[in-house]
Amino acid sequence: MRPGTDGALACAVMHVLFAEGFADWDYLRAYTDAPDELARHVATRTPEWAAAITGLSAESIKSFARRYGRTKRSFIRCHHGFSRSRNGAVNMHAVSCLPAVTGAWQYEGGGALYGQTAIYPLDRSLIEGLDVADRSIRALDQSRLGAILTGDPAALLGGPPVTAMLVQNTNPAMVCPDLNLVHQGLAREDLFLCVHEQFLTETAAFADIVLPATTFVEHDDFYTASGHTYFQVAKKVIEPPGECRENHEVIRGLARRLGATHPGFEMSPWEIMDWTLKRSGMWDAETNWRSGGQDCAPRFAEGTSWTGSRPPTAASTSRPTGSASAAAGRRCRRSPITST
Repeated sequence: MRPGTDGALACAVMHVLFAEGFADWDYLRAYTDAPDELARHVATRTPEWAAAITGLSAESIKSFARRYGRTKRSFIRCHHGFSRSRNGAVNMHAVSCLPAVTGAWQYEGGGALYGQTAIYPLDRSLIEGLDVADRSIRALDQSRLGAILTGDPAALLGGPPVTAMLVQNTNPAMVCPDLNLVHQGLAREDLFLCVHEQFLTETAAFADIVLPATTFVEHDDFYTASGHTYFQVAKKVIEPPGECRENHEVIRGLARRLGATHPGFEMSPWEIMDWTLKRSGMWDAETNWRSGGQDCAPRFAEGTSWTGSRPPTAASTSRPTGSASAAAGRRCRRSPITST
């Protein structure tokens, strides 16, 4: 299939689902907001139409659509690849409509998943310094970094140009949209760029200063997940080599030099994690580490429409209609595993 054409394929599959009686109209009427409009929209998006766009044969598209339509407990793993191409957002939207059309969301194990980092009920007040955050300071959109660094007034939210930047945990010279513009901006002579990195990435190659960073085995940390449902704490295994420093040490060092004060700057990463987990109603850091992680998946009945939150709809990504499921999503499952 041609890259970036997932949305066309999804529309053609929905065409077959509606045309050949695989659509679950009871489910659509109860849990989606525009099923009739969707059916009309895809009525002209035939497998033949999609074949010319995707490079697949019309028969292959029909065969897949029928097999998908007959399998009520179907599951689609939507992942990063096709969402990070041109038209990625609309491709993802179209694909996420498929289980709404067939009603697959109502069956345990059915539906679709891109990511689920929102299920972890972390209190981020200490980590992000929310108690002292100045909301008047603009927050610029990294996906528009090229426009930001080349002086686009809208991307800069009407503010002054960016003349200094610290980069941690990302490689914008490779992952941001419109890379030609991003590279043009990173190459500015008047931009001071500091990159805190483990490797000489494409972004680090633009830097005025590169600071060596620790790897995951060289610092304490905790991790949300996208593909599974466990929240995990990890301890440092080895000492960092040379002058490598973890993120918190660099930020804390900058704070000292700038005269900034906050309780978090006086705490170790482990102390911050432990405080955060206890404040979030989760296992403390040591218990989590000894247990191998804490499962935060809501039970099926709690995480679906049956307790008040509707699944992704045919015309929008998701539309919560009650609080019971949201509350369930904010709780981590208590398993019988305990620390020893």
